[in-house]
Amino acid sequence: MSANQAETLKKLSNAHRRIWFLPYPAPTWDATGFVGNWLDRYCDKVQEQRVASFRLDLYLTPQAFLPTMQPLNVVLGDDIHLLGYRLEGDDGDLVFAPGETVHLTLYWQTPVPIHQDYTVFTHLLDPTGWLRGQQDNPPVYATYPTGQWAVDEIIVDKYDIALEIGAPPGKYALELGMYDPATVERLPIRGEDGTDLGDRVLLSSAIEVQ
Repeated sequence: MSANQAETLKKLSNAHRRIWFLPYPAPTWDATGFVGNWLDRYCDKVQEQRVASFRLDLYLTPQAFLPTMQPLNVVLGDDIHLLGYRLEGDDGDLVFAPGETVHLTLYWQTPVPIHQDYTVFTHLLDPTGWLRGQQDNPPVYATYPTGQWAVDEIIVDKYDIALEIGAPPGKYALELGMYDPATVERLPIRGEDGTDLGDRVLLSSAIEVQ
């Protein structure tokens, strides 16, 4: 059943730029939540709204979200490609008050199977480099470990990073990457041309806190 559902969802995703999804748990339809999980992994949820007692979720398919992401094209470890990202706040801009949430979407891909599970780290750093917010977990809300990724699929991976209360004003940076949860050793990162980028991707001065 799941294989048939996945094939149907792939066809829908290839044929359309947007998919509206009505989550409705029922014993006779998608009782395991397969459809919602599939959409969370491979499409970009950009809107959620209520209609009466129901919830409607709007997802962008790859043909819609790939042209609008901020490209990065860096490689973590041997073969984990970070294609790009999208960054926004609750009202769509990048100016925040302490206690507000930074919404980050990462877009991953690998050309070969990955034989280990890694944890993603996302850290908000104030102008002095002090950590003021973070979210670390395996990809896709800890539901899709890297060791399960299929070759060449594009994975959509979201993070909601809360700024701590009392965070000082200024230009903030966001650092991200992956590490081995057993050793906490970060994966090395390089550019597509092989340039050594250390062990983190740094989005400098991307966020303003007032």
